[in-house]
Amino acid sequence: MTKITAAEFQRAPGRVRALALRAPVIVTNHGHADLVVLSADEYDRLKQADRRAVRAADMSDADFALLEAVVVPDQARSFDVELD
Repeated sequence: MTKITAAEFQRAPGRVRALALRAPVIVTNHGHADLVVLSADEYDRLKQADRRAVRAADMSDADFALLEAVVVPDQARSFDVELD
């Protein structure tokens, strides 16, 4: 995911727009993530995913089997810090 500073965001909104149409862009302020710019299509996709949430009590044995078969890629370990 691309990261840019708030100053870059203000200087080149067209560039940020072009980047955000391809993938979300993190805008930092004083070195900390402040906001994310993403395409309307990606926003809609995320909103629809919210509506597809399923309670564990409503899941079938086949659903649980699919979850147990998931293999998490090594690259995902970088997100473990968010669990702290």
